[in-house]
Amino acid sequence: MNATQIIEFVVQVLLSRLPSGTLSRTTYAVCVVTTTDGTPVVIVSEAGAGASGISGPLLEHISERLRLQTDANFAVMGCAAPTPGQGQWHMNDAEIQIINTLQQASSDGGALANANVLAIGATRVFCESCTFRLRSIGLQINEARTLATRPV
Repeated sequence: MNATQIIEFVVQVLLSRLPSGTLSRTTYAVCVVTTTDGTPVVIVSEAGAGASGISGPLLEHISERLRLQTDANFAVMGCAAPTPGQGQWHMNDAEIQIINTLQQASSDGGALANANVLAIGATRVFCESCTFRLRSIGLQINEARTLATRPV
């Protein structure tokens, strides 16, 4: 599976576990990166009025489903880095939380420092601000404005 397919798969896993109506008040974003040692990592975030945090059991479920689907071992993590002044209530913040988390990791020198972002996808259309931020880190936006990928 390539990064785009992994994102689509993880989004479907998320959607299968959400109560009806959740997407009207909550956005989810999924990112696929590789660390400098080649470890593939999937990062999941959420934002909006219905946001309640990405739980450990949900991350374990995603990890298990990915392992069964791809026969590969992905590190799967949640993140929370709300934009100051907007917080988790802002629907357009899920993918920005991922970018902020990765940029902070690079500053801190953590395991995700200098990770190669392969793709970021969301459960809704990227707003103009998010589109700008995604392009600013070198990603291309698809026509539907729901997926940003690294040019090949």
